[in-house]
Amino acid sequence: MAFNCLLCHSKNDWDKKGHESLPPNNTRNEIRIVLLGKPGSGKSSTGNTILNNNVFPAAPTGSSITSNCSIRGANLFKRDILVVDTPGLFDTSSSNDDVLKEVLKCIVLTSPGPHCFLLVLSLPRFTDEDENTINHFGDFFGNDVYRYIIIVFAGKDKLDREKMSFEKYLDTVPQRLKTIIKKCNNRCIAVNNLANWSNRKQQAKSLIKMIDDNISENNGEFYTDDMYLHAEKILKQREEEIERERTEKRDREIEEITHRYAEEKEKREQEIQRINSELNQLKAPREIARQEVEGGSGFFDGVANVLTEVGKQSVNFLLKIDSFK
Repeated sequence: MAFNCLLCHSKNDWDKKGHESLPPNNTRNEIRIVLLGKPGSGKSSTGNTILNNNVFPAAPTGSSITSNCSIRGANLFKRDILVVDTPGLFDTSSSNDDVLKEVLKCIVLTSPGPHCFLLVLSLPRFTDEDENTINHFGDFFGNDVYRYIIIVFAGKDKLDREKMSFEKYLDTVPQRLKTIIKKCNNRCIAVNNLANWSNRKQQAKSLIKMIDDNISENNGEFYTDDMYLHAEKILKQREEEIERERTEKRDREIEEITHRYAEEKEKREQEIQRINSELNQLKAPREIARQEVEGGSGFFDGVANVLTEVGKQSVNFLLKIDSFK
């Protein structure tokens, strides 16, 4: 029960602006991505590269701006790409309560489950803090999660300045990092988040292809566990609640409009009936004309003049006829 309460509490802390700007809710076309790594590793900048826009606040490498989980999305490469930026979920300086809260928030934001966890490391050094983050993450989600991890090395520009290829760099990393890379089936890539947007879009395209390939290797499955199953159940319940509230609101508005127009229609019909009734009560036109004649109105004067003239012509006509006899 406490788990459910934490989930509900977490939803209130979502990045609402980002959440509202997401593409329509069609999970079948989604690629759900979680950014992991120690604070200042370049997670937010990598998220911006993926979405080809400055949607996550980012600071120079070595400092951190992200304080809680936030979600952004965009339609790119004919896919609805959702990215969750995390505040260094397994940062040793964070309290267990803070870690749990952000983990739960991350779970809810990526329900029914992420297709990929991007573990962002800052080139060129692999630190004890990096290793602890990975180990804590694996301990929390279980070894199966490594099937969904891609290691992203942020700071490829540093290698470019040294004129060192990424492949050669991987040969120089410590054995403990090589072991982690192997657990991820050698899925790793380097990105330059300082490049121009056109270049960053091409990098994003390569990364999304790597994610798509891994989704295929996982038979189209996304990562899930009991927590994700619970989160999805809660989200669906909330979705149904929202739909019910919207339906009830719509029905109320329709009823109000129908009632208002029914009253107006009734008023219109009553007015029409009144007018018709008044018209029906009016005397027939001929009767009115007769009354006007009877009363000696102007209408009668005109009629009398016409008839008088006609009468004169008739008399003259008759006289002419008599003259021929």
